[in-house]
Amino acid sequence: MEKALRYRYCALDLEDPSKVIGMSKKPLMVPEGYWEMEEGYRTNALFPCGMLLEDDNTVRIYYSAGDAIVRMATAKLDDLLALCTEPRQPEKTEK
Repeated sequence: MEKALRYRYCALDLEDPSKVIGMSKKPLMVPEGYWEMEEGYRTNALFPCGMLLEDDNTVRIYYSAGDAIVRMATAKLDDLLALCTEPRQPEKTEK
């Protein structure tokens, strides 16, 4: 597998951001598109830049693709919270 820079999502307590409520078990985003995989200063990479919450609970996720351009993805807040609070699955071991 080729090396790739990807990132996960975590939820912090609103009153005390030093408390982690949960963290996604799998990467939130992985390089898939042309600018993320092939082009730019740094290929196979995503760099998180910021998130904005809209009134309809849509989260706009801004990220750098290949360290060359800024792109935006969207997700619903409930879906992001579900990703970081789902129970941890036991690790499968190969025999």
